[in-house]
Amino acid sequence: MSAKSKANAYPNGGELFRAIRHRRRLTIKQVHGVLHKTAVSHFENNGSDIRVTNLMTILKPTFTEPQEFFELLDQTNNRLRSLSIQINEAYQNMDVDQLEKLWLRFANASKEDPPQYLIKLVIENFLKDIRREKKPFSVEAEDFIQDYLLASGPWFFFEYYVYANLCYSLSKKANDRLVRHMLKEYSHFHLESYSELFFTAFYNLSTMYLQHSDYQAALAMIHLVDVDQLKANVLYMRHHIIFIELATSLLTQQDVPQTQEKLRLLLKTTKMVDPALYDLNIEWLTSLNIDPNTLTVTPESTAAQ
Repeated sequence: MSAKSKANAYPNGGELFRAIRHRRRLTIKQVHGVLHKTAVSHFENNGSDIRVTNLMTILKPTFTEPQEFFELLDQTNNRLRSLSIQINEAYQNMDVDQLEKLWLRFANASKEDPPQYLIKLVIENFLKDIRREKKPFSVEAEDFIQDYLLASGPWFFFEYYVYANLCYSLSKKANDRLVRHMLKEYSHFHLESYSELFFTAFYNLSTMYLQHSDYQAALAMIHLVDVDQLKANVLYMRHHIIFIELATSLLTQQDVPQTQEKLRLLLKTTKMVDPALYDLNIEWLTSLNIDPNTLTVTPESTAAQ
């Protein structure tokens, strides 16, 4: 049974906790902590409510992270991470039909419900990109996005997700404000799980400026952040950022021989590790009017084109 179907077999947190406790071979006495044993028993068997702080207390002896517990408990399509995966997979596969089906779930979303409305804008933005529609957001929509993201309060996963996937359709003026604000919020507070989306925003902005032949703006975006801050498990994002930096340097005629060699080595390694990503990089170079043959790639790589 898959993790998802297994998780859906637990209708409430009590049953899920009992399954975890049994799997760890622990008794209620070993986990109840400051709670009375009957309170834990009622939670497990009757689905009784429990405070979050108490839940964290009884989870601790099981060596189960609260994040894992809630992910197992809520595997519905309404959960943002699950939904974002569906949306992004449909976008990467250029699956217009699937994106339109997802959009229908939010078609009636209004500004009175910002999360639903912003998800609708993200899906619409992906659909426009696939259809090669270069329409920017209306002034009204852009103002709403700015007002929402610039509002007081920290950024969480949702805010980074929205900005990373809308930024390349916003005006430069709006992005200048939002990037500064995002940097401030990220420096004040962030969880490690936000980092990939944080860097994705800079990557998307850099590629947008690169496509507009605004090379200085592209480099400025990349140089605003330190790629070394990215953990090894976000290797693909590190790759994308380095690729954009090298391509931009080449287009601006900076250290051409060294840049060509670095880009050649990056492509050679990418071809061994991920041929699909290699093909994508070659397509990118071609779209930027950079001839891959000028990078002195291997005959085998050239023949593949």
